Amino acid sequence: MSGILSLVCIFLYAPLCIAEEIRVLPQFYVEYGEVVEGDISSVSIEGVQVQQEDRERALVLPWYAIDAWGSGWQVPPAFRVIAKNSRIGYGRRMRGDLSGCASLYMTIASQLVGSESDMGREIFRGLLDDALIRRDFYDASVAYRCYQLSLGDPIDQIDDRYGVHVGIPMISGSSSDHQLGDIAKKLAEFDRVDLKLVQRLKQLSDNSVGDSPDSELLIKERSPSAWQTILGQDLYLFMYSAQANPDPDQRAEARRWLLSRAESKPGTWIDLWCRLAIGSSYIYESVAADDESMCSLGVVHLLHAIVRFQSEYPMLAQVARELGTQALIERGRFEEAAQLFGGMED
Repeated sequence: MSGILSLVCIFLYAPLCIAEEIRVLPQFYVEYGEVVEGDISSVSIEGVQVQQEDRERALVLPWYAIDAWGSGWQVPPAFRVIAKNSRIGYGRRMRGDLSGCASLYMTIASQLVGSESDMGREIFRGLLDDALIRRDFYDASVAYRCYQLSLGDPIDQIDDRYGVHVGIPMISGSSSDHQLGDIAKKLAEFDRVDLKLVQRLKQLSDNSVGDSPDSELLIKERSPSAWQTILGQDLYLFMYSAQANPDPDQRAEARRWLLSRAESKPGTWIDLWCRLAIGSSYIYESVAADDESMCSLGVVHLLHAIVRFQSEYPMLAQVARELGTQALIERGRFEEAAQLFGGMED
């Protein structure tokens, strides 16, 4: 009898041993058909952390890169919407549907501000690309700063000498229908140092600079060392001062500085930025002083931006076109608007 019991015990125990030996690890199907297999260490908004036998460090698979997963594992309920929206949004961005991508990425972005992860880098890169296409420089500045906080790799149109994104000048842009305001509030918790740049762009785009003039931008109150501590900051400050300084003499001084800078760097993005700011400043001046000649001077500088930079910087040239067209139409100069800007297609 004891022999039979022993055989029964062996028979029952054997499958358990076999099951232990052939334990199936979760599988994830990621980009380009690659299959990743390993033990799941943790799951977060940044993705699934997988520990593989041949790696010392765990591998983090961002949600946007996971196409599917094998049987035996399911996305936790708390991350299902994030996984779905990021994957669909990523597919849209790869197809060139930046607006469709951004609409999904915005549902995730506020939770990833300050995240040094592939997930954060992808989400804010998508929002940056969309903001640039919309020519919303406030939203672009928010997305770009968040991208920097995620420790993203260098991207196109960055001038390392000046530490600026060439596609985000200190001008109002074409859109004041900002979509990243909530993310900007979250950004303030992580990055108070650079927030003034974001705020100034919002003031320009909302045309609200007159309500709260920034005394730090009165050039006469700043020492040269103060605004040259960061390369490129002087350019931002003079561009803003030319358009927003409450003192007309200081606006004129800023325009002179910008013109000198443009002429010293002909054909560069610095030349383009300066022309945009000078043109915008003169248009503002024409309203403040009720002087049509100022508007005409502004149009001349905007034409510089279009004719000379259309090929290399088409989006910024389009902003110049829109500024010039709007300025002339508001003054009843419809024929000039059509002649100077109507025939210049994107």
